[in-house]
Amino acid sequence: MSELTPPRIEAARSGTDPALVCRVPSGWVFLCMMQYLPGYCILQADPVVESINALTPTQRVQSLGDMALVGNAILEVTRAYRINYAIMGNSDPVLHTHIVPRYMSEPENLRKGGPWSYPQAVMDAKGFDYERDKPLITKLSQAIQRRVSMHVICGADGCKAGWVVISKDLNSGSVSCRLYSTMHEPAYSRPRPQIIALDIPIGLPEAGPRDCDLEARRLVGPGRASSVFPAPIRPVLAATSYSDACQIRLQVEGKKLSLQAWAIMPKVRDVDELLRRAPQRG
Repeated sequence: MSELTPPRIEAARSGTDPALVCRVPSGWVFLCMMQYLPGYCILQADPVVESINALTPTQRVQSLGDMALVGNAILEVTRAYRINYAIMGNSDPVLHTHIVPRYMSEPENLRKGGPWSYPQAVMDAKGFDYERDKPLITKLSQAIQRRVSMHVICGADGCKAGWVVISKDLNSGSVSCRLYSTMHEPAYSRPRPQIIALDIPIGLPEAGPRDCDLEARRLVGPGRASSVFPAPIRPVLAATSYSDACQIRLQVEGKKLSLQAWAIMPKVRDVDELLRRAPQRG
């Protein structure tokens, strides 16, 4: 198998390529077969395309963002002082990026040149070795995956059709808007967002107000305290109608549920179910 071929993508998808580091949104990261510069990686596009020009504008932004993200991970793990990036595809006509760490310890005449200014014998002398390179693969994978999960943040608000979610990629700066039917969908999208800011109550109490609601009312002052309405208590989640919800709250707290709180109950249930199923999702 050549260094970069569609069959290698199949091996990556099945987890059988020993040089596989990890998946990123735009493709796969492999440790290069030449390790004369330790940490030298290849980012292979998946789906496979001939060049970066074959990508849509959105895909192109993602690909370049992933390239820089992998470079940052390599800098962290290897303590290299610089990363060289190269997209060619002359001998392997599929989109792939060479992501090459450079070291101050390199001979100065070679360090100031491109990664391929080294004699061929030097580049071939230290090939990929799974047993030797396995710890490096593990560290790179962890550093990359941490960045993949951290580079997307979202803000969400409920609407009649479900949830309007605005997402921002912190690496590329791109912003997108999408409609989801449940909060489970954006929470488990790929890459998973590091932060989802929700305009919906969470942490429902069994009875009484949440401390955060009391503090919010104190902060906004008497003139606006009424704008912070109480979050529904957890027992009312079982209600199938507004009258049921009022009866449940009357039994627990001696008060009816506000219509405002009942109006957002489907969204509260959706988020509460998500959090209770996977409280440690991050």
